[in-house]
Amino acid sequence: MPKIHFVDGEKGGVGKSMFTRCLAHYFECHKLDYALVDADTNNDVFDCYGGIADISFKLADEEIALSSVEANKVDQIFETALEKPVLVNLPANVHEQVTYWITSNDLLSDLITEESGVTIIKWFLSNGEFDSLKAFNTSLGTFEDKLSHVLVRNKGLLTNWSKSEQSDLYQEIHKKHSFASVDFPGLPKTEQNYIQELRIPLSQILTTRDLSILSRQRLTKFVRETLAAIDQTGIFQDSLSPKKTTKKETVKQGK
Repeated sequence: MPKIHFVDGEKGGVGKSMFTRCLAHYFECHKLDYALVDADTNNDVFDCYGGIADISFKLADEEIALSSVEANKVDQIFETALEKPVLVNLPANVHEQVTYWITSNDLLSDLITEESGVTIIKWFLSNGEFDSLKAFNTSLGTFEDKLSHVLVRNKGLLTNWSKSEQSDLYQEIHKKHSFASVDFPGLPKTEQNYIQELRIPLSQILTTRDLSILSRQRLTKFVRETLAAIDQTGIFQDSLSPKKTTKKETVKQGK
């Protein structure tokens, strides 16, 4: 079943672009066909992987949608998802626009889902701070659990999540809503800067000889752990062929 993968976080600086690059790398490692939409203004993920970069959710609010044909460009995401999974790197502060696009088109209705086969998943990056968790809670509440959410705990921004998970807000979220969660491992600033400056696919960065042995080892470990975390959600299990899914992986995914 085709999926639209929104990489969200509502706030800036929570790791959306880096996680999107890891998801793109996951697709490519497993030879899964996909389309990338970089809706962020700096287009750093587009520079690495190509795809579509002229779609702006800033235009997809009710007032603009009634007066501008540019707003309809967002529909290209859904049309593309009819053929293949779509990976969307969202900018910050577009919750209202994304919500309007989804709800005004009834994309979560049983009728649309049955006719198109398209479902939506939101990978929500969080740094564990109150505002970030509040934004996650807002997204969950807006869609009333009709849209699957994965909380991506960015451990590069908060190494120890125990305090955040013990907070009243997190406990309330966990009690009221159903969602998956994964750990996004931290990456030292040296390797982060290297990745951001190069703007090439992770597969190429992992094989470059410009990095020191230890830098390459740290980056390899970061990518390996991130891909394993994505695997553990089970979201891609149906997309992986028997040749690519081993018995060990199936047991690990718990499916």
